[in-house]
Amino acid sequence: ASFFINEKRSLSELTYTKEFFFKSSLNKLKLQDTLSFATPSNKLSNSFYISYKDLHFKGRSRYDYSGYNIYLNLYNLSPIVGTIVYIPGIFPTEVNLSYSVKSKYVSLTTTTHLLTFEVQKSLYPLPLYITVIDLKGGVSSYIYKSNIINSYSLNLSLTLAPTIGRITKAYSKLEFIATYGTKWNFSFNFSYYY
Repeated sequence: ASFFINEKRSLSELTYTKEFFFKSSLNKLKLQDTLSFATPSNKLSNSFYISYKDLHFKGRSRYDYSGYNIYLNLYNLSPIVGTIVYIPGIFPTEVNLSYSVKSKYVSLTTTTHLLTFEVQKSLYPLPLYITVIDLKGGVSSYIYKSNIINSYSLNLSLTLAPTIGRITKAYSKLEFIATYGTKWNFSFNFSYYY
């Protein structure tokens, strides 16, 4: 379970996730429910997500998988159905195709892992080391009636881990994201895991 607050957007979210594993951690059923509350409009919304994933590791790269993920997302009881296909190779690629039943739009997103480096190098004098550097690019297309809207993205992420004692099991990720639709958009994300 997790709780998230975004003060800029006046949004609070409570999320509960449960996963059921079958043959391995790459073959699972996932259930997730997110309850959101927006303060200015006092709007309450609910998103229920269920997916079945079956992946098989195919190579040396950390993203070199083949398989699929089928999902259903009920946002305020409005269904979105989709599938993600994982294609292994020199540039592992994920193709996500979804359809919104209520809004009647089709979304197609392709994400390709361009470079992945296992670094394992310390950042002197900080008690941190970089474990992985990832560079991926993507193309998204939204098809609504006769309109097609395309956007392009480039994502650079650095996975960091501390070098002190028991907290070496924890790690964090810095992400720099550039997106181009009708104009450029830049964002920076920081995540912490334990």
